[in-house]
Amino acid sequence: MMKLYSFLAVFCCLFVASCGHDLERDSDDYATAKERIEALKKEITVYSEFSDCEFELYNVNGFSDSRVFMVGSSSSNYKFVVKVKSEDISKWKTGSISSDSIGYDKYWMEKIIKERPQNWKTTTKPTIYAKPIVYTNHEFKTLIYEEEGIIYRIIRRD
Repeated sequence: MMKLYSFLAVFCCLFVASCGHDLERDSDDYATAKERIEALKKEITVYSEFSDCEFELYNVNGFSDSRVFMVGSSSSNYKFVVKVKSEDISKWKTGSISSDSIGYDKYWMEKIIKERPQNWKTTTKPTIYAKPIVYTNHEFKTLIYEEEGIIYRIIRRD
């Protein structure tokens, strides 16, 4: 019986500790480009420096500065755009395959830049890249506006 009480006590502590932690991050909550860049760099793989970014991040397990142990499945949905130097664009293509047959939804792209659309003007058509995904409910898609140095990326894991 004592083992059961110990288990329940530990379980309750873990459950309470995992509740209420930060599951979402939005670039709209950061006043400057520097703050947005610092926040995003903590959560993604950075292939080069970038001068601006916008993002909507969701992670059921929290983020690098608020992550706690949580029993259960993992799910995340990272949508972001970065502005890089032209010479750094190829670094963001690592492990991806170009494909014109991949469709994309502009809604999420427009949504993440809604606060500062003037920073994300494009006049060209994007090249679409995807990473081969082994799992059915995963997505890794990159849209690159080469001339503008603008890279949109969505990474979804269910």
